[in-house]
Amino acid sequence: MLGQGRKAQTKLLLLLTVAAGIAPAYAGDAGTLTMRGSLGAEIRAFTMRPAYALQDSDPVQGSIIANAKLSWTSANNDVVIDVAPFLRLDDTDDERTHGDLREAAVTVYSDHLDLRLGISKVYWGVTESRKLVDIVNQTDLVEEPEGDEKLGQPMVMLRGHVADFEAAALVLPAFRPRTFPGSEGRLRPALAIDEDRAQYESGERTGRVDVAGRLKGRIDDIDIGLSYFSGTSREPRIVFDGTTLAPVYDVIDQAGLDVQATLDRTLLKLEAITRDGHRGSDARRFSAVVAGVEHTISQIFETAWDLGLILEFNWDDRPSSAPPTIYDKDFFVGARFAFNDDGDSSALLGALIDAEKGSVYATIEASTRLYESLRIEIEGSFILHAGDRDSVLRQYRDDSFLSVRLIHFL
Repeated sequence: MLGQGRKAQTKLLLLLTVAAGIAPAYAGDAGTLTMRGSLGAEIRAFTMRPAYALQDSDPVQGSIIANAKLSWTSANNDVVIDVAPFLRLDDTDDERTHGDLREAAVTVYSDHLDLRLGISKVYWGVTESRKLVDIVNQTDLVEEPEGDEKLGQPMVMLRGHVADFEAAALVLPAFRPRTFPGSEGRLRPALAIDEDRAQYESGERTGRVDVAGRLKGRIDDIDIGLSYFSGTSREPRIVFDGTTLAPVYDVIDQAGLDVQATLDRTLLKLEAITRDGHRGSDARRFSAVVAGVEHTISQIFETAWDLGLILEFNWDDRPSSAPPTIYDKDFFVGARFAFNDDGDSSALLGALIDAEKGSVYATIEASTRLYESLRIEIEGSFILHAGDRDSVLRQYRDDSFLSVRLIHFL
């Protein structure tokens, strides 16, 4: 893991040692070992030349991606060991060339309790346009600008479950700084954000122990999640330190709510948070909400295709000194296609429309299987209009792109 301080590395080593110590107790267990992986090639093509100094002038960026997943399950299915390394080699941006352990964890199961030790990923949330309550894992921002890709997080997670309800308590002994594009890379501000100049409110820096918890359950056709996080913010403020831009990580408290109601072919979705702790001249507690609906139409045009129509509204009243966001008062409209064919083909088209500034940001995701072990994925990010008052989006107005990945499953 890159970017960890000495204390964080010590805690991580201790955590992995404890996790590894569980394995010998089951060494005599026959168990089942599964291995799978993929190797991919990606081409990312930008529609315009770069806007800032030092950025590579080539509009086409290439990279190689490797993923692997090894899982061992005991004969009694009460112990699972997962290891999932990730590697990207990029021909343009040195910061985008990176490796990570997405997972390296041991999970022990009992009738009503699960214990997970090591590096892992957890996902919280229900909405499409923004993942408000999903706060445990750090964003791997060099992967893609939407923030959906996450770094592995060292954790101890205890989960208890009874009927349709589950409670989880997490201790997070080390912090992962966010990744940012380098000076030669695209999708960055006028000055590159220097990870090495990161500032921390906590004197422990990356070694601070954070805590989180979540209670979720199902009542009739409604899924509800309540979450809490106390620790170093995964979202940094960005400040000019006299030389370059530096990330500043405050210590925050955040409470979250996520709700999804299933009404036949219609899903009603809500995510809401309240957060306190960010520093700054106008610092204060703020709230944010994403609410919307997704309605699915089956067998459109008398085909096997299913179409999901999505409408969401984003609202965020954070002060100007808090980490920047484009989701202050925005509508999201989208269409999700499931083609239900042999290639498991799918597509998601969406647009985020700023109700005040007039900005329009569109995205596309599509994939299909070409052969049994070969898949193609397409992703696009297009700034169709950056309003004059949209100081965040205007920094990236020349960075619209389309990427194509060809993935071979091993």
